[in-house]
Amino acid sequence: MERILVTGVTGFIGSELARKLVELGYEVYGLVRETSNVSSLDPIRDIINKMHIKRANLTDYVAVRKLITDIAPHKIVHVGAM
Repeated sequence: MERILVTGVTGFIGSELARKLVELGYEVYGLVRETSNVSSLDPIRDIINKMHIKRANLTDYVAVRKLITDIAPHKIVHVGAM
């Protein structure tokens, strides 16, 4: 199964993309900001049990590198922003 990492998964574009990828059968990893609270996961509440949520700060090079090494995604879709 193809692994896809989606940054910004709690935003409008990221959540809709993750929903579609889950529907198509991909193994989806969603990157959520470390400081995000539980309510920020509301846009993906309906699919959260069908994907993997990972927490990291995109500005933390070491954390992002470790995350990518651990997941070894086939593709990365970057829609995370401040």
